[in-house]
Amino acid sequence: MGKHDARYFLSICEEGSFTRAARRRGVSLYTLANAINRLEQEFDGALLYRGRREAVKLTPLGQSVRTYFLGISVIIATVKAEAVRLRYPRTGLHPVLIGAGSRRRSAR
Repeated sequence: MGKHDARYFLSICEEGSFTRAARRRGVSLYTLANAINRLEQEFDGALLYRGRREAVKLTPLGQSVRTYFLGISVIIATVKAEAVRLRYPRTGLHPVLIGAGSRRRSAR
């Protein structure tokens, strides 16, 4: 299970559809299906009820996993904000990088 698997799962939950979630994430349906299969193997159970033309619905296990993944997402966002605050303590702002692939290098 990787971080993308969790993101894909949450996208499917939000969109209610594999197709819309794939479009939103810019990945193939095959990629999303594989991510869900990995999660279902990891948690040893189905996360979604899949219908042909209906919106995807969460199983009880899927509802629980969604709750935890949302909590993890909040924690990650909090840690990222704290990292910015610690790197740039006076303003909380970070420098603007110009150019594709530009990286700021510190003299640490």
